[in-house]
Amino acid sequence: MTRTLALALMSVLNIASTLAFQWVVLTMIGPGRETDALFAAMTLPQIFASVISASLANVLTPILAGETDDVQRRDCWTLLILSGAGFLGVAITLELTSAWWTPLTVPGFSKTHQELTVHLARVSLIGIVFTGMNSVQTALAFARHRYIRVDAIAALANVVAVGTLILFIPYYGVEAAVWIGTGRLCLQTVLLLPGMGRASLPDFRQPIIRLAWRRLKPLLIGASYYKMDPLVDRFLLSALPAGSLSLLYLAQQLYGAASQVLVKAVGVPVITQLSVLSKSDNEPAFYLVLRRTFIVMGGIGIAAVLALIVVGQPLLAAAIQFGRFGAKDSQTLWLLLVLTSGMFVAGSLGSLVSGAFYARGDTRTPTLLGSLSFTLAIGVKVLMFWLYGLVGVAIAISLYYLMSLVMLTVPLYRRGLNQRRVL
Repeated sequence: MTRTLALALMSVLNIASTLAFQWVVLTMIGPGRETDALFAAMTLPQIFASVISASLANVLTPILAGETDDVQRRDCWTLLILSGAGFLGVAITLELTSAWWTPLTVPGFSKTHQELTVHLARVSLIGIVFTGMNSVQTALAFARHRYIRVDAIAALANVVAVGTLILFIPYYGVEAAVWIGTGRLCLQTVLLLPGMGRASLPDFRQPIIRLAWRRLKPLLIGASYYKMDPLVDRFLLSALPAGSLSLLYLAQQLYGAASQVLVKAVGVPVITQLSVLSKSDNEPAFYLVLRRTFIVMGGIGIAAVLALIVVGQPLLAAAIQFGRFGAKDSQTLWLLLVLTSGMFVAGSLGSLVSGAFYARGDTRTPTLLGSLSFTLAIGVKVLMFWLYGLVGVAIAISLYYLMSLVMLTVPLYRRGLNQRRVL
């Protein structure tokens, strides 16, 4: 319990500092086309983080869990160098082609703001290299049960970034925001290096490379498709009045932050435990731990949403309404949070259930189901946008996460049911 509370506290500090960065941008510049362009430019690096980085961390943590420190250190230095080189190649390719693909993601922007989005995207793409390397460092820390260290370092980097942003944003606007945001990722990578232990030369003959690639490949193929969900949102919202994209982005970031706290404090330690149970073929304990954690996380999520509905509006006004972020913006944000609440509850539970698949070494099933749910969600989002605009997209986001959770949970439930029948 003490460790869980410490994890939650550190996660809250980390995520609060991350949200403070966005709060400074929106209150000092105000929701409008410039912030829309900034957040649209950050979409692809964020997708990369959710597809490549998160997938790599999910794959590596179960593989590294239970290994000796020397084996972990040797393998992770090899993977760090390999991933850094690979992500650098990806970043350069996207940089060279950004003038072509960026305007396609925001067709509703004017020519001027499309050009601004292209420029900001080029800067933001540099962060892909550091995000990818962070995923290896994070996997090593999680495998060693050093969860607090990761969040502490991320929080420190975020605090430095916020302080720097306050100094420079009055002079350079969104230009300062995009450069400081990229620098934050670099600082985080540097601060995590000592935790990896003594550096060693890469050995590309290690079995972990082939094993990680075998498990990662289906994730990359499928997740590269269904994790494009934010691009669908940006494509649709670019046609709405200025600031709409920024407000929905902030709502998604707030829920993403809350989900991250819940998953890190409750889910991640359990997923590591599930990996060990799976390796020892202790199926009854595996499903017992999973069911209990599912109930706990679901209860916390639902309680938080109910609190948001009852007291969220005045709390948001007190916390966020400041500077150029007015009362109307605060009310719209609250409404969007209520309508997208499925992203928090179902999204958090989806991370747990996906982690259970990864703990068993199964990356194919959640990938296939994620691709199917995303395909169905595209049609739902387009229809809801056509009918209700911004509100419709917010509702469709909740429906997407709920549908995805159901699709993921049913196969695991059936496996657990069959296991009990065998026993």
